Amino acid sequence: ARMDEILKKNGIDRAAMFGGTIEGNGARILMQKCVAIIDEMVEEVLQATTRVAGTDDEIRHVGETHKHLLLSLDGYFSCLRTKRFHLTPEIVEQTKRYRDRFLALERYLGMSITTKSHLAGYHSVEQQEALHGVGDIGEDFGERNHQDEAKADRRLGCVRHFATREKIKSKEGVQ
Repeated sequence: ARMDEILKKNGIDRAAMFGGTIEGNGARILMQKCVAIIDEMVEEVLQATTRVAGTDDEIRHVGETHKHLLLSLDGYFSCLRTKRFHLTPEIVEQTKRYRDRFLALERYLGMSITTKSHLAGYHSVEQQEALHGVGDIGEDFGERNHQDEAKADRRLGCVRHFATREKIKSKEGVQ
């Protein structure tokens, strides 16, 4: 319960997620703020009077390893979001390094290897290379476009002339 409070304080509400899993915006926030969140969780465990196992050093090590895992995932996803025809050999190599690092950390921590881990490990970078980038053809990119379009429509709601409103949105999109 205390860990859920730490997450909620940082903008991640597991109760609002389907099945209590951290997905979408919650996962992005966790990767973005992982150092502060994990540090706070580690301190909470170190202060707990009901600790079952683990020395202080072991607990700190697990926290550091989770931080590295989340930072590696963040780097991997950032590289994977490279739009088509913007992919460079350097980005491909960086994507592979992040992928290999987070997969190794998953195994080290004894986490179960899911279908998503398998796809990341054996197919994602190859797809990225074959398509010269995949960042603009994924489902999340399409959803983001819908959200951006809705924001633009709300912001430009006072512009009554359809052609003028679409011209403004187009210019903003180019920027």
